[in-house]
Amino acid sequence: MAGDVTQVISIPLLGLVVFQCSTDFIAMGADNSGWHSPRISWDGFRNIEVHGTELLGEAYSPVSDAWPSFRLDLLTGHCTDGIYEKEISRAVLVSHGRKTKIDPSLN
Repeated sequence: MAGDVTQVISIPLLGLVVFQCSTDFIAMGADNSGWHSPRISWDGFRNIEVHGTELLGEAYSPVSDAWPSFRLDLLTGHCTDGIYEKEISRAVLVSHGRKTKIDPSLN
């Protein structure tokens, strides 16, 4: 299990326990199923709410110093609008005066 769990969310109607970490979420089902979301936030979440089969909230972005909204499907772990992937996909590494596109799969 993740070492940086900041909140545990019980969702009895879905038979899930969701572990909120500093950058992502992990779910474990009563039937031993589970998922691990992609990285959603640079560092932290706020205003987390569960509505049916979705977890809604805001994820921190140091790039824009803002808290953009995201949606997480509690059945699959699929995230819509995660700020980390959006911003890291636009990142460019500057080394010795040359720009190189960063591969987000390496993070």
